[in-house]
Amino acid sequence: MAVIRQRSNGWTYQISWYDENGKRHYKTKGGFKLRRDAAAAAQEVELYHQKDGFQKEDTPLMLYIRKWYKLYKEPHIAERTKLSYLKSFAYIEQFFANKPMGGVGTDQIQEFINDLGKGKGVFHGHPHAKESVDKVRTHLSAVMKHAVRDGIYRFNPVEGTKVTFANAAKSERDKFLNLDNQKKLSAYILDNFTPKYFIYAFAYTGLNTGLRPGELFGLTWDNIDMKKQIIHVVQAWDYTTTFDFIPPKENHKRDVSITPKVVELLKDLRKHQMAHLKNPRNFVFLTYLGKVPSPVTTLRQFKQLQSASGIPDDDRVSLHGMRHSHASLLLYQGVNIKSISERLGHKDIQTTMRVYAHVLDEMKDRDDALIQQILEKEFG
Repeated sequence: MAVIRQRSNGWTYQISWYDENGKRHYKTKGGFKLRRDAAAAAQEVELYHQKDGFQKEDTPLMLYIRKWYKLYKEPHIAERTKLSYLKSFAYIEQFFANKPMGGVGTDQIQEFINDLGKGKGVFHGHPHAKESVDKVRTHLSAVMKHAVRDGIYRFNPVEGTKVTFANAAKSERDKFLNLDNQKKLSAYILDNFTPKYFIYAFAYTGLNTGLRPGELFGLTWDNIDMKKQIIHVVQAWDYTTTFDFIPPKENHKRDVSITPKVVELLKDLRKHQMAHLKNPRNFVFLTYLGKVPSPVTTLRQFKQLQSASGIPDDDRVSLHGMRHSHASLLLYQGVNIKSISERLGHKDIQTTMRVYAHVLDEMKDRDDALIQQILEKEFG
């Protein structure tokens, strides 16, 4: 929109536009005797520039997002965080396509959030968890705050929206296998182990190490020291965006000890691979066709493994549940929480305490009873 002002030498107009790279340009011209002459001239210039560029409200949302990300985010964030932003932007582009900024308001954003969380519209059949929707909303809000400063919006249109989702996330209490079910699963794996199918070694390693699923998928044979019984966690596998190696979360590289039985299973797996599969990138876990397993396939097989082990439907967990199961077992057995935090690759001990607060609460109740017994025994 043109700005028309009266000056000492007549009327003046100023217009602005964005080129195809998102760069903003200005043009000012004065000396018009009448206001309508300045307005008409401004309109003519605006129409000319609209052929090759955009007025700010006509700038496509995704063009603005990409420019903002390149300038203000990409140079300053870690690789894993970059992937998180790019994933959010993919959802935004899937919904809004080439929609201009002027057509994206609070109502449209709320509709996007609703569809993403409920798995409707372009996301049909793929509802997203509360945490995922909230992250996308946060990323979009950051973009819109900048758009407010650019004068495209008077206020941030994301601020009036609410996160919606299909189902409440599982409580932390429901995310792990209890000791009895862990023993069932471990026993079944050892009794039925076959190196042809990766899921046996994958699940057994996950239960015994607490590695994140991405860290398990990203393991290569040179990460494993069989003699010292150690896994060097130096990378993960990005199975959502780049389909390549990325640093572990928080770039927290670490060594995780493994038991002789884990080593035994991995040796058998390695022997089978060398005899039957091509493995140029040296992956530890491959399908029987020599491919990196997908999370969907792995989860389906893991659920089948739990079922065959005799674990009830309601007690079965996701791939990430192996990690929670491992950590919860160590906590219940009295392992120092700092050691557990390091083993899990958490940023700090506070993260471990927050994630496993339910276990710590149960342990406090148990310890209170133990303290009472000790005091009564020693002092009457």
